[in-house]
Formats: sequence, structure tokens, C-alpha cells
Amino acid sequence: QSVMSFDAGPDVPPPGVRTTTEVHCTLREGQPDPVRAAYPTIVLRRGGGDSQIRRLHASHRTSPEPQEGLAQWLELATTWCNKALGLVGLASSSQTEMHKSHGKTPIRDIACHPYVQKFAVARFDDAVELHGSDINDAGGFEVLIHDLHQNITCVQWSPTSASTLAVGSAKGVVVWQLNGEQPAVVRLLPCPAVSSLAWSPDGAFVAAASHESTALSVWDVGRHECTELRRGEKTHLLLWSPTGDKLLSADSSSHFRIWDARSWSCEKWNVPNSSLQTACWSPDGRVLLFVARDDSCIYSLQFSRSSDVNPESVVVFDTAKYGSVKAMAWDDSAERLALSLTGLDAVAILRTRINRGHPELTAGGFVRGPTAANAQCLEFQRNVPQRVFASHGIGMEGHLGTVLAICWVDSAPSCEVDFLPFHFVPASRITHTAY
Repeated sequence: QSVMSFDAGPDVPPPGVRTTTEVHCTLREGQPDPVRAAYPTIVLRRGGGDSQIRRLHASHRTSPEPQEGLAQWLELATTWCNKALGLVGLASSSQTEMHKSHGKTPIRDIACHPYVQKFAVARFDDAVELHGSDINDAGGFEVLIHDLHQNITCVQWSPTSASTLAVGSAKGVVVWQLNGEQPAVVRLLPCPAVSSLAWSPDGAFVAAASHESTALSVWDVGRHECTELRRGEKTHLLLWSPTGDKLLSADSSSHFRIWDARSWSCEKWNVPNSSLQTACWSPDGRVLLFVARDDSCIYSLQFSRSSDVNPESVVVFDTAKYGSVKAMAWDDSAERLALSLTGLDAVAILRTRINRGHPELTAGGFVRGPTAANAQCLEFQRNVPQRVFASHGIGMEGHLGTVLAICWVDSAPSCEVDFLPFHFVPASRITHTAY
């Protein structure tokens, strides 16, 4: 069976144009999209101008020493939210020096809330910005700053709460419980410096991995109890399956592990020729797409409901024409896959469908961003309310809509987070192969 590649797909748009939307299975440049107007404008620069944000460094309330195995509770002394209408200014020279090991880009990570219009941005100066209409109708944003934010690496919203955000820090997992205009509650789940974190789909557990330890920490958030899983080398990637029964962990070795979230037993899978770079679960948790570091192949693993069937990885797409995959995101309809590639300053979009349990991938086009910018982070917003599309007269019966968040970084360096709407007919409703 032949492997699909970019050879059979459309050409990359020339530099200078900007992709704004996908309509009727066609990526379009320069066409305003009314759905985009419902999303915030997020720009960060490391240079020029004074910050219009009054940074609030929270003080800690005196409390008893935490017992071993329990989470440490802290309460902010003043209101957490700071309204701002401008851009973010520079960090101090000491902060900049401290973060040299994390690169020069202003953004470490982005997180789209799975159910409401909220977006979190982890900044280079250990602050976290909150954006979205649920935050500030006037287009401003709010900033979270805390003493526990040290060398933050990642952020992720709880999938079951509109106001709970986890921040990966050198101190562990910092969990914010945001209470509107009331003082927020901050809770530390201690563990080695966090390189990756993942919430379970039911919001009961948060898993954290570290470059400094071979232990994988899985916190039962409600019971304040931690289970440590020790296998292999230091973990850099965690992905909980949407069904909640499997947890993927990847380290620098030539294999990754799939953990059974009920027994915490695990199975080890080999990565061809290298270590795991990135991976995505299908919405039903039965298909895993993954890529190896410096490899141009996208592999697929299909998991059967029967425990007697051992899946084997197969190559489903070849990206060699534009290099290897740096980052990858799959939307929750399993119809669009976004790729950031080493040899391309645009984001590649693959059209995907799962046919009898097997993923089929075809080249769908390319997304151009700001001039001379490359994509650093990719994330599809989960469960995008179809009313967002319908309210603009776009949604039609049987059609789907999703939104891709892309963090573009240029050489300044400055960052812009763009939101790209997709409007398309599901592959199941299209009879010909060029869907």
C-alpha cells in the first residue's frame, strides 16, 4: 500500500500572503472571517515600550506545614485579576538571564479551554496571561503572577472546570482556582521541576513529568494523594487519552509507554530509529498518531477493544518534502491535522478520516502567518460551540467547525497567537476521494 505525501497536494502559498480561514475545504488568504472576530488578539514582544500591566506578586498566608503526601494550600492576599489593554513589556534583566535555557521566545505554551472562550498563555517572565470574552469583554486580559511560578514550562485548563488552571513550574504543579473578582486560591502539588503535564478527562487526576527525575507523578487532586510511577528515563511528554483509560509517556529513549490508568501497569512501544517527538490521540482513544524525532514519517497505532489484539505501528503519511514534524495537533472531529515542519515556515493541514479503525491522511493545504514567522505551538480548541459559527450565519446543517490556535514567532523575537476558523463538510458526507 502506497503512503500518502505532500507530492499529491496543493502548493505552499508564496510569502507575503496570510491565511485567514478554511471554507468549503479550501484554505483562503486575505478573506476576513467573522468567527475570528470572536477571538482575542494576543501579541507579545521582548523589547520596546513600557508595560501597562501592574504586576501583582502574591504573598502567602501563614499556614501549618503540609503533611507528607498532601498538597500545599496557599491563598492570595489580594485580588488576582489585573485588567490590561496594552502589550506586555520586558522582564527584568535577571528574569531574562534566568530563562536563557528556555530559549528567547516570549511564549512558552498556550492552552485553549475545552468548553469556554478562555485562553492561557505562559510567558517567558513566569507570568500567565488569560484572554477571551469570558475574561474581559473589552478585549483586555488578566495576568497571574505568583512566587511559585519559577521557570514555568506549560499550562493546561482542567477539562471539567471553567476556573481551574494548572501551571507547570520548577516547584511542581501550581493549580489556580479562579474566583472572579474574589481572591483566587493557589495550590501546589509538589514534584520535581515540571516539563509536561496532563489532566485526566474527568478532571480527577493531573499527571506531571520532569526532565530532572525518572518518576512520573500522578496526583489525585480531590484526595491530595500522589502516585509515583517509575519506569525508564526522564519523561518529556504526557498525553492522556480522551477516554481516560490510557496515559502516554515518552522519554529520550527509543520507545514510549502506554499506561493503564486503572492499574498503572504499562506496555512499552518502540519508536523507529529515534525517540518520540510528538503524538495525538483520536477522539475515541483507539488511534494514536505519532512521529519520531528527526523522522519524516507519521505513524499510526490502532488499539482494539480486545486486549488479545496487539497493535502494530504503520506509516500513514510522509512529510519528507518539507522536513520532519516539530509539533502536531488533531481536532476533536478527527477531520483536520495541523503540522509544524522543520523545512517550512507555514503550517501544513492534513485532511483526515478514520475508515474502519484505520486513519487516512491526505494533504489539504498550508497556513501562512506573519512574514518571516514560524509556528512554535499548535492547539485546536476542543468542543468549539457551533453557535459561534451559526451566530455569523456560517453554520449549516451537517457541517463542522473548529478553530486552530497557532503561536507564530519571528526573529525579533516577538510572538502572535492567531486563531484560524475551519468550516468544512465531514468526510463521511463526501463520496469522492478528494475530500
